Amino acid sequence: MKHTRTLAILAAAALASFAAFAGGFADPILALFSSEPSGGLMLAMAAGAVDMGLIMKGLDAIETRLQKLPELAAQQLELADRLQSLEQKQFQPTGGPGPTARSFGADVAEQFTKNKELFARTKSISLEVKANPGNFATVLGTHRSISGTGGPGLSPTLLVSRMRNRALLGTTTLHYGRRRVALANGQGAAVQAEEGANKNEVRPIFDAIAQTAVTVAGYCPVSNQSLNAEGELQAIVNQVLMREVMIAADVTLVAGTTAVGWSFPGLKSIAADYVSTVYTGLADTVVEVASHMRWGGYQPTIVVMNPMSYLGIALAKSTTGEYLTGQYMGEIPLVLHGMSVCFSSEIAIGRALLIDENFVELGIADAFKVDIGTVDGQFVQNMQTIRAEIGILPIVRDAGAVMEAIPKAP
Repeated sequence: MKHTRTLAILAAAALASFAAFAGGFADPILALFSSEPSGGLMLAMAAGAVDMGLIMKGLDAIETRLQKLPELAAQQLELADRLQSLEQKQFQPTGGPGPTARSFGADVAEQFTKNKELFARTKSISLEVKANPGNFATVLGTHRSISGTGGPGLSPTLLVSRMRNRALLGTTTLHYGRRRVALANGQGAAVQAEEGANKNEVRPIFDAIAQTAVTVAGYCPVSNQSLNAEGELQAIVNQVLMREVMIAADVTLVAGTTAVGWSFPGLKSIAADYVSTVYTGLADTVVEVASHMRWGGYQPTIVVMNPMSYLGIALAKSTTGEYLTGQYMGEIPLVLHGMSVCFSSEIAIGRALLIDENFVELGIADAFKVDIGTVDGQFVQNMQTIRAEIGILPIVRDAGAVMEAIPKAP
């Protein structure tokens, strides 16, 4: 019983501080010190659990935690800086992808480099891009202005690069039903005539569609020096082959094709014409058609028009001579009334195509593939041929989800 009141106060303070740094006590006696020091001391003394050794251990633990505080603070600041750096890299408001972004050409060049020995022996090689070739929005980033259309070989103003896509690799023919705009014989929901009377039948008409995958391809001759030069194969794939193939795919998507074996009428032919009886301007007519579609249960997300038509909207002026879209030298937005704007020369000037992506999508039947080989007399010419192709499956599940806006004749 040599412990004094001073010892009791010191023990209570030390153990209470230890609790604050260590996150609490597991032992009930020690836990009592933090809430009632005198009671905890009496109980501990009765149990013989408190001595100077225990107090010194508590003080040592406190000192150890205090010494680590500066180190923990430095680690926290470092983690905060790294998180901020990642957020800044992820956010790209108008520009294309960062310098470290992968492109299809880079993937092809990498695979070609890995298989150079095989190509040297066989003079022919086939390379398939593993990434989903339809996911161009992810590759190019999000663009909301014309100034942000830079990217590896493909403009995001193309419908094929903007439309929702789905991997259907290996599918040769897709069978599905396409709903017509009108109901059969005027059948639709209506007020019941009286209690017990027959209710109206909702009888939509579906057309059976068997869409065969459309192959879009192209090739170009290159020299052996180009294949071996740093970055040349990547540039050829990105800036020439992929660009030309996907432009052709975009034309097919909008205007269709009559090719034997995989014909497609095109979104422009499937779309229902909506001729405004009020507005003579295209921008106003687009709003009218969008409102009409939303009233019918559709949600148009894309508007496709001729570049010259959009130029007329972008350069429109008020009665005082001010540009309606902002400053003339500023960025031209790629958004019209909340819908993404895509360009197509297949749309007549002065008209626009509105699309609801909930019912219209692009299936990828065959991944973007590149073949390299020697053709005919290219061996003596020191030349090679690069061929690129892709298989697409245009899908339109509801004809009412695509409408063509036509302004009123002036």
